[in-house]
Amino acid sequence: MLRACIAIGIIGLLAVPGDRAARPAVGVPREGGYVAVYAKPLSPAAAGLTLTLGGVSAVREDGTAAPLTLTMPSYPDPGPPRQRLLAWGFVPAGAYAGLAIKVRSARARTDGEGHDLAVGTDAPAAKLPFLAGPRSALVATVELDVGASRKSADELAPVFVATIPPTLASGLTGAVTSRGTGVVSLFDKVSGQVASAIAVGRAPSAMAIDDLRNRLYVVIGGDDAVATLDLLSRSVLGVVRLRGGDEPVSLGLTPDRRTLLVANAGSSSVTVFDASGPTLVERTRVEVGSGPRYLLVDRAGTRAWVFCADEDRVVALTLPTGALAGSVSSPGGPIRGDFSKDGTRLYVLHAYSAYLDVVDASTLAVTQRVFVGPKSVSIKVDSQTDRIYLGFKGSKSISVYDPAGLLPIDEIRTEGGADFLTIDGQGNNLCVIDSLRGEIRLVRLVGKTVAAQVDLPEPSEVALLGER
Repeated sequence: MLRACIAIGIIGLLAVPGDRAARPAVGVPREGGYVAVYAKPLSPAAAGLTLTLGGVSAVREDGTAAPLTLTMPSYPDPGPPRQRLLAWGFVPAGAYAGLAIKVRSARARTDGEGHDLAVGTDAPAAKLPFLAGPRSALVATVELDVGASRKSADELAPVFVATIPPTLASGLTGAVTSRGTGVVSLFDKVSGQVASAIAVGRAPSAMAIDDLRNRLYVVIGGDDAVATLDLLSRSVLGVVRLRGGDEPVSLGLTPDRRTLLVANAGSSSVTVFDASGPTLVERTRVEVGSGPRYLLVDRAGTRAWVFCADEDRVVALTLPTGALAGSVSSPGGPIRGDFSKDGTRLYVLHAYSAYLDVVDASTLAVTQRVFVGPKSVSIKVDSQTDRIYLGFKGSKSISVYDPAGLLPIDEIRTEGGADFLTIDGQGNNLCVIDSLRGEIRLVRLVGKTVAAQVDLPEPSEVALLGER
């Protein structure tokens, strides 16, 4: 059994802006640390056993407890067996001995009939020594030790074992930002298991992944900064500060990995960085239209497209210089887009329009407006099939459009919304964020079945090694 002493830390966070109004601030104690606790499925020996939980706490070495937010009141949670987020939160700085899990009641089912069990209260906390300190985070897993817990056929004294998840295998990493926690969580994109978290700063959101150097660039909106992470060591390589009030919201990395661009909503600008060296170096700064919400680099790496929602425009910049190449009018508040497989067409989604604009990438002209319905928030074009996937706020399905006729030809059912979409090229899975349910789903493009699910507090955006 792996036991570890992990330094964990603090991040004080503010939520990032919503559509056009700021969300309430999220208060996080600066002297504390982030802790996420995941529950493993019950072993076959515990078949038919259900526990009702009353809380999870991190226990200091002096015996005092720091409560976490319980997210799974019943263990195991209904549904297919998988890792589930049990509790998360921030704890004061200091030395901790482990995790305490309170069980209110237990019920066993044998031979088709259920009966209540007496629950003992003398079970010790699960041992897992760690330190809460500045700018770090802890992910732990817990599992019920059935043999040690079952005192008799009618009595249970729950004993949990806590461990640190193993390091992810190379190439299987997925990363997700969480605005409210200030961390980037790393998960196995095959199994869906969360392995670790990296504290980065206030209100992280957009990401760009360099799979050649195993680097991850992260927008830190609350700190007006961009962080560079090493995915192998799971550490922060560096943080580049932008200007105060820039409010970075999106970024894009050129295919040659030499240029990184950052869209700044607060200053209506784009910062162009040289990303070829060990650290980011600013090349230039370009003024664009008011309210940039999203930045997209084309497949050839020759232009960056900036979606300026407040001005109903999409601005094109020449790469790598960042010089203005032109703009296209796109009424309705353009917020996100993607390119066709051959790169000749840009599809544009809007915050306040039920239409998808089709833009000729060479002439900068809207050639078609396609009705797709209100509340569209995410788009992804499969670079292999050219199919267009559209997600909608609060909808329980993702629409699939044929690129030739621009008509819906299929749908993928979801449990909730589809606030962000991307595709794992290695597994041929559509990756979907449902921020309302706090969940990421990897859905097979062939067969449309769920390949993996990931629980996370307030997921924002996902980046995958092997993404297409």
